[in-house]
Amino acid sequence: MTAVPLPPRVLVADRGDAGRRVDLVIRRHLTDLANATRTRVQAWIEDGRVTINGRVVRRVSVRAALGDSVVVLLPDEEPREPVIPESGPLEQLYEDDYVLVVNKPAGMVSHPTFLHPRGSLLNISESRSPSSIARELQQRPERRCVATYLLTWNSRRGNMSRQRM
Repeated sequence: MTAVPLPPRVLVADRGDAGRRVDLVIRRHLTDLANATRTRVQAWIEDGRVTINGRVVRRVSVRAALGDSVVVLLPDEEPREPVIPESGPLEQLYEDDYVLVVNKPAGMVSHPTFLHPRGSLLNISESRSPSSIARELQQRPERRCVATYLLTWNSRRGNMSRQRM
């Protein structure tokens, strides 16, 4: 799989950004990117991927001023590995045409990882879907935590969204 290059994002600091740290400004404007987490945005800044008014900033504590032009060079997007549906134990609390409520037991990971590529809640719930479902859980509780998830079908029963309760 080949990485997909992303275009740079140009942000203009508005009234709400004046005097705020540049990492918070970027997070505020890049809400459409799931991978723009606080930690990743700070790493982008430290790696020199952010400029303010044409000058590279490498410190997260730099403050933005009203009207500043902030350019973020986003890293190439790596395609995700496909989630492999598999059968496994899943405590189902409720199911109808629109909703599936399940318990994630302690010891089960929410998402497949390189250490736990199989047996995750996502792998097992994928096998219960009649077609492709969303590839992310809204929250990732620790492996040792018990959590209840509400998985909702869209009106076509083709996609699911998940929320942790």
